[in-house]
Amino acid sequence: MACFRAAVLCTAFFLTLGFGYVGQSTSAKAAACPMVELPVCALTPTGEHKRFTNSCFAHRDHARVLHPGDCVTQTGGICMMIELPVCAIDPATHKRRTYPNLCQSEADNATLVHDGACREKATQRVQSGEICVQVISCGTKNGKRKQYPTPCAARDDGATDITPKTGPTCGALQ
Repeated sequence: MACFRAAVLCTAFFLTLGFGYVGQSTSAKAAACPMVELPVCALTPTGEHKRFTNSCFAHRDHARVLHPGDCVTQTGGICMMIELPVCAIDPATHKRRTYPNLCQSEADNATLVHDGACREKATQRVQSGEICVQVISCGTKNGKRKQYPTPCAARDDGATDITPKTGPTCGALQ
């Protein structure tokens, strides 16, 4: 138990005995997963929805993570028709799609992107490769200056004369 001799020996000792990591063998270091409880719902290679302790365990078992947290579908993929939309990647089209709720996206084996409906303009921006810098901006809409979180948000809202915000307010254009 001479961890004081060398950091490498100490690390090897802990990993060999499983301290701090699970599934570690001396010959398969890539299979090590931290013992951190951050559950995910994943699709196994056999098509089963399964809860994993964290995404590392899911990837180690060649499962595709669908969303954080426990799996929500019941046996047979039955979902309550509660309207809490989520945006997820449709596995058939590989495009973003709004699902009525997390259960329905999970039942369709879709990968969660975010809560709420997919934003059309944001999806187009991602597909075109456009990058939107997170700069508080000012734009003119209906003849009035308005503040936006990004220049892309200003464009999406139909604003013109978009500039970075430089003062405490978005004053009149000069």
